Amino acid sequence: MKKHSRGRRTAPSGSGWVAFTRQFGMDLRLWLWVVFLLFAARTILIWSNVAGFAEEVGFPDYLEVFFAGFRFDVRVATVVIIPSLLLSCLCGSFRWEKVAMVVRGWTFGLFTAFWVIVTTLTLGYFKQFHNQFDANVLGLVHDDFGAIVQTVWKGYPVIRGLLVMGVVVAVLLWLGRRWLRLAFGFGALRSPGTGVGRMGVALVVLCLLLLGLRGSWGSRPMQIKDAARTGDFLLNRCVVNSFTAFIYAVKAHGKLMEANGLDSYLGKENITEACERFAGRDGLASVDDVFLRTAKGRPGEKPRHIFLILMESYDGWTMLDEHASWNISNEMKALGREGIYVQRFLSGSRSTMTSMASVIGGMADAGIITNERSRPGEGPYGTAIAEQMKKLGYETHLYYAGYGGWERVDDFSREQGFEHTHLGPSMEDGGDTNEWGVTDKALFSYMAKNFVTGKPTFNLVLTSSNHPPYSVDLEAEGCPLKEVPEKYREEFEDGDASLKMLGHHWYSDHEAGKFVREASAKEDGCLFAITGDHWGRAFPGPRPSLLEQALVPLVLYGPGILPEDGDAGAMCGSHYDLGATLIELAAKAGHEYRAMGRNILETREEDVVVSRLWLLGSDFVVPADGSSGVQDLSGKSIEEPGRLAAARRRYDLMHGISWWRIGQGNGLPKE
Repeated sequence: MKKHSRGRRTAPSGSGWVAFTRQFGMDLRLWLWVVFLLFAARTILIWSNVAGFAEEVGFPDYLEVFFAGFRFDVRVATVVIIPSLLLSCLCGSFRWEKVAMVVRGWTFGLFTAFWVIVTTLTLGYFKQFHNQFDANVLGLVHDDFGAIVQTVWKGYPVIRGLLVMGVVVAVLLWLGRRWLRLAFGFGALRSPGTGVGRMGVALVVLCLLLLGLRGSWGSRPMQIKDAARTGDFLLNRCVVNSFTAFIYAVKAHGKLMEANGLDSYLGKENITEACERFAGRDGLASVDDVFLRTAKGRPGEKPRHIFLILMESYDGWTMLDEHASWNISNEMKALGREGIYVQRFLSGSRSTMTSMASVIGGMADAGIITNERSRPGEGPYGTAIAEQMKKLGYETHLYYAGYGGWERVDDFSREQGFEHTHLGPSMEDGGDTNEWGVTDKALFSYMAKNFVTGKPTFNLVLTSSNHPPYSVDLEAEGCPLKEVPEKYREEFEDGDASLKMLGHHWYSDHEAGKFVREASAKEDGCLFAITGDHWGRAFPGPRPSLLEQALVPLVLYGPGILPEDGDAGAMCGSHYDLGATLIELAAKAGHEYRAMGRNILETREEDVVVSRLWLLGSDFVVPADGSSGVQDLSGKSIEEPGRLAAARRRYDLMHGISWWRIGQGNGLPKE
């Protein structure tokens, strides 16, 4: 009596057509398994961020996103099955079924486990940066890995998360193995009996393989630009899968780092022609000559001490009237009323070091890791702010609450002209610290005690407290933020801000304001320029507008130093413009200096602000990379304004010339 199998599992046996169809069926099931996992990851990503999508997003938009995403997914799935598929084809002639099954099994197990890890990381990265893996994720290679690990350990339930991931992997492996072992449903297909038939089968398999690798029947394969399927930029970022996103990130980063990375900004335009176009003159001897300016003369007294304070994650939206009920930027607002508050202002880049490097070196963030390119003996860039302040008679100081080894900040600052660096370890004095450095209170207390008053100084300051793991004892510091203001309560949980995080924003504002008042009282002739290093990447609601994501504030405070007749409402700028602005406030008429940006005090309402991430006009804002359409300042989509084309051209020139100066040096190619 025959024993019937209770399942439909198969075992490898022999070679020929039966072996091929059996193994090909398993490859098909592996392909479907990969597609299913990528579909599931996209579903989870969309579900976890649905509150952040525009209200007008509807079912047709989701359908479009999933269909376009499927075409990206099939490319990944096809690549995954190529090794076992090749072995399956060879099973038609050789007894290699066991080898094919071993390779397929390892491929299945590794991809499944890796999918769980990558999906988990994607969800966290997307929550923080509102994007899947992009070129900026590669910057983590140069960050303080130990501090990142400690921050994650303190801020997230790591052990529980690892246990959950382990359980998910185990369940998926169990389900997946059962799926792969099911018999191929087309075993009755007859073997092609002729050479033509076998060639036909080979051709069908090849066509399916090519279709899968391309993800398209059209004249070109699916590309990253095909992800822009809807009018919502956040939803569009859910189209590609994490694996595809990472591959594009590596390619984009690699393209910028290569010798022909200049083409990313200037196309085929000659660098010399680009420099002459930006400078408005020819006969340039070097790149630094592109930025040669002549000071018009300071509007008031020459400042004796200049403080340029970069506040960690200080959000510009907190300064806007519509968000006044939070009351977490009161010190900056008060200083702005007494001085100049520039609302239309942008950070140089998206992270602390990339923004800080553009401030220190005076170059735009061209995506090639400025602080890693500078080396001793090469000399500062002509636009380096510390070197130029020394020529104006200032002693130059860097005050950083963290540690000098982070991102080469100590070395880079000295290479770019800073004479003295003051770092977190020298400021601890028994105070509270965490993995990122000392508290803002400790930083400013150290500065107040060690502030050199006997000679003119230029001081660049970088705070650190408004940063995960948000470890300041807010209650002990007297933070008044105890509850969510009434107008935000309904949707606060759908956002990614927390009371603890916003309380640290208040703390940083409070400590900076206190220092400014104390230093001004201690010494006459102080000029303060206070801004954020980048947007804090969190908002007390589900849908921040592009403007709310883009802005960091700029407050200029200096009694007797700043002009009294300026129109602050028309002023605008970015970190790229700080060098020119501060030098013009300190230099006498006729002084020659170098700067890429403009004097913010002379900007006009019609000017468009340029930074690495954004283009900002008086009535519009748009991501510089084109990942979203244009919005007005209230968050509504609008048509592209006519002056945007010229702004994009200026953007390309600024970043292309910076790419050359940072990566290739000060020389221009000889004709």
